Formats: sequence, structure tokens, C-alpha cells
Amino acid sequence: MRFDSWLVELSATPLYLLFVFLLFLAGLHVILVWWKPLDEVLWKKVDYIWLGTAAFGLLAASAQADRLMSQNFLDNVEVPHTISTYESLRDHLMRAGASDSHLCITRYRSPLSPDDFDEIVQTQQKLCAWSRDILSRMPREVPLPFPALEEIGYIPISDVHAKYESWYVEETKRLAEDYRFQRKQYSERVESSEMSLGESLFSIVGPLFLAFALALRITKVSGEIKNAKRKIR
Repeated sequence: MRFDSWLVELSATPLYLLFVFLLFLAGLHVILVWWKPLDEVLWKKVDYIWLGTAAFGLLAASAQADRLMSQNFLDNVEVPHTISTYESLRDHLMRAGASDSHLCITRYRSPLSPDDFDEIVQTQQKLCAWSRDILSRMPREVPLPFPALEEIGYIPISDVHAKYESWYVEETKRLAEDYRFQRKQYSERVESSEMSLGESLFSIVGPLFLAFALALRITKVSGEIKNAKRKIR
């Protein structure tokens, strides 16, 4: 057996499902066509049964389609987007932490330097050291299922005055928020792609319901044909 339940095995294996359908078909013919044949009115009422049974099968098909589409969207959209936001943040930090970037480059005072030159350099040095420290902590590739930034070494900027290099501070915060938002989107999509107990049950028994509904519908045709022949005689 491929599964730990015969019910799942019958529903998920086409050959077994075909056998179940033929068993339903033979049994219904024996009971409703030959042993206790139904009249025209009862055959009309049978429509309610097979249509209702088919409706349950439809719910199962819908649950399976929802899970399939959610999983495809998760794999092809949410995962790449989340990875992209992480890479954007890390690339931003890498550019700032590089030795030849304007944050990390050594600067010397000149006659043209502004009055707050020392404070500017001090801010740049803090940002450079912070970027390099965070880069040494954060992995090059973010692992699934996408942990929070704080879990993989990211520490938000807190002690740098936004007056200097505010573009870098704000851009870092924006990219970090992009990752947090996309990570939340990913988590919600994972949750929605997981089947509830009811959806799982519908998915398991749905093919069996459809097999029974189809067998009953074919049996109804056989019964109506038999009743029509009886009238002609």
C-alpha cells in the first residue's frame, strides 16, 4: 500500500477507483434494475440522490483545486518574492559595507570640509561598522521557512542620527520592512494552502462520491430503458 488507509488507497489510485466504480455499477444494477426495479416516479427521485452525491464530489474537487493553486502560487510567487526582498536588503548592506563605498572610505579634512565634518565621518563610520557586522551575521541565502530578520542576525539601526546619511538609514528600514511584509504574506499563504480537516475528508471521499453518483446515473438510464420496454410490450 502507498498510504496508511484503505480509504485513501481506494480514492487516490485510479485502478482501485475504477474497480470501486464497477462494483457500485454492478451492485446498483442488481438491486435497482433486476431485484427490486423502480417505477418512473422513483427513478425521477433518484436524480436528487445522484445529483446530491455529485455535489459532494464537486466540493472535494474544489478543495483540491484550491490547495493546488495555493501551492503553485506559493512556490512560483511568494517564495521568489520573499527571497528577492531578502537579497535586496543584503545587497544594500553589502554595497554600504564595501571598502570602496562612500560610507567606509577613509576621509580627510580639507579647507573645503564642512564645519560638522567630524560628526559626518563619525556617522559614516558607525554605519560602515554596523553594515559589516550585520553582513557577517546574516546568511547569504535565507533559509525556508523564512525566519524573522532578528533570528538570522539583523539588528535595526538605533544609535545613528538621521541627519547624516538619512538616505541610507531610511532605505535600510524600507528594505527590512519589505522583507517583513513579504514574509508575512508567505506565512499567510502557507496557512491557506494547508487543508482543514473537513477539506481533507472531502478530498479523500470525493472521488468515491463521484464514482457512486456516476454509477447511479448509469443505473438510472438502464432502469428507465427497462421500464420503457415494458410499456411497449
